[in-house]
Amino acid sequence: MARAVAMIVAGCLALASLEAQSRPGGTPAFEVASIKLNPTGTVVLPDGRAAGGSNIASYNGRFTAQNVGVRTLVYLSYGVQEFQVSGGPRWILSERFDVDAKADTAVDEGTLLLMMRSLLAERFGLVLRREMRELPAHVLVVANKGPRLTPAATEVSTKGFRFALLDVNEGKGQRMRLSGTGSLADLTSTLSRAMRMPIVDGTGLTGLFDVSLDWTSETFAMRIKGSERGAMTGAPLDFPAMDPALNEAFHAELGLEFETRKAPVEMFIIDDAKPPSAN
Repeated sequence: MARAVAMIVAGCLALASLEAQSRPGGTPAFEVASIKLNPTGTVVLPDGRAAGGSNIASYNGRFTAQNVGVRTLVYLSYGVQEFQVSGGPRWILSERFDVDAKADTAVDEGTLLLMMRSLLAERFGLVLRREMRELPAHVLVVANKGPRLTPAATEVSTKGFRFALLDVNEGKGQRMRLSGTGSLADLTSTLSRAMRMPIVDGTGLTGLFDVSLDWTSETFAMRIKGSERGAMTGAPLDFPAMDPALNEAFHAELGLEFETRKAPVEMFIIDDAKPPSAN
């Protein structure tokens, strides 16, 4: 599970630079790739036992996945989030596959994602287009008294944002920390991935900021854990209210708050896909 979630996060962080990483002569592709239908809906554990869920990993130019659907492969390879992918024939919602693909040499994460795109186009006949749609979203805005943000000392962010589970306050919930360096768009994207719903930056503030935010919530940690499981099993998405404790912490410590309204979100629409070609 942890590797799978790490793969999603890495994909989203790499999205901005993917197009620049194509090699001369075309998009990178795996040297060999095996794709098999998974009729059991399970994964095989290292000890040989079968278990539910999915398993996704990447290392040294190799990508492996057990019991994954086409939509999962799409949002991983394009570095986007689940709710941004829609469309496609009905079978992509029900059929799951095992994938084992290898490059001819070790490659970085961005190049590996480009190889996954090639795999989808060549083996699944994927036809994809992008469009903007208005969706319900939690929009980060500046509160009435103005922002209280700390500009970053660097002009280039290499940290990103991370969550940490601290300790449990008896009767009050789980203490959480959100920290890192980046733009407010990076910050809302991190929240959006963790919570599996549209959260966008509407502050209009540019630049990079250092953020260290602590709060206690009865629901946020459970939401993240549930989102991790749901992302790997294809559980239906929902759109819950923003965690009030998190909203209060943003307001008190950063001078920002969340409004719930419709906002433009880039969508990746699957126009066509076919069962995978033979290995």
